[in-house]
Amino acid sequence: MATLKLKSGDDLQIRFTITDNDDAVVNLTGGTIKFKIAKNINKDDASAEYLGTYTTFSAPTTGIQTETIADSVTATWTPGNYQYQVRFIDSSGLVRSDDVDTCIIEQNLIDDE
Repeated sequence: MATLKLKSGDDLQIRFTITDNDDAVVNLTGGTIKFKIAKNINKDDASAEYLGTYTTFSAPTTGIQTETIADSVTATWTPGNYQYQVRFIDSSGLVRSDDVDTCIIEQNLIDDE
């Protein structure tokens, strides 16, 4: 993954591409994607700013899934640096975790509409 950057109060659209150790896409059928954003990497799941769990996929055989975190959610995040990670658990229980990366939340100059 790469550094995410957005303004507080904007929708955050994330495209997940799940691959194996050989960089081949993984069939998502029967699996679960977990996506976590936390101000402190040591936070448990219950105290993270966002924890998404996805089990329904629009095109599971492509290994790609796009999700959107609503502006009403990101508006509650204080501007600053956050950490995020994606994890995929396949139907047999095999776990694949991406590296932890950075999400930068900036103050939005324009107030909510």
